[in-house]
Amino acid sequence: MSTPTHWRCQVCGYEHDGDAPPDACPVCGVGPESFTAVDAAPPTVATGFTGHLLIIGSGIAGVSAAEAARKAAPDCRITLLGAEHLDPYQRINLTRYLAGAVARASLPIHPPAWYAEQRIDLQRARIEALDLTTRSARLSDGGIAHFDRLVLATGAAANLPPTCRRFLDVSCLG
Repeated sequence: MSTPTHWRCQVCGYEHDGDAPPDACPVCGVGPESFTAVDAAPPTVATGFTGHLLIIGSGIAGVSAAEAARKAAPDCRITLLGAEHLDPYQRINLTRYLAGAVARASLPIHPPAWYAEQRIDLQRARIEALDLTTRSARLSDGGIAHFDRLVLATGAAANLPPTCRRFLDVSCLG
């Protein structure tokens, strides 16, 4: 019998590759007992895809889609588009940060250099219009993003109340 090499957090859905689950989920913080072995990660982009993948949404779902796409299609062009001016961060950990349970440094999903290393073009703009016929998105900064494939990972709109902004000092995340 072979050792599992892929694990899924049953709390938040984070997926981990390795001979054992992680000591703690990097997304929600639960221990290894909350992970179950799965046969393989479902592909999000066909293996060998070489076109342009546009991912709208830079939360955990968007970043996870970019990670999976890079793994499945190492030669594709990936653009990760987020409306926030911050680098992608662990939204679920904001409450823990405000409570003093986690450090500010644990909020970003990846360090800023990771996106360049993975050849993921991280852009900060909002989608104004989406045209599936021409496979293009009009951005709030006036630009146009063309794509061959599209992933919508928009989730919910993040809302940081003024009180949280003061405690969080969001400028430190971006």
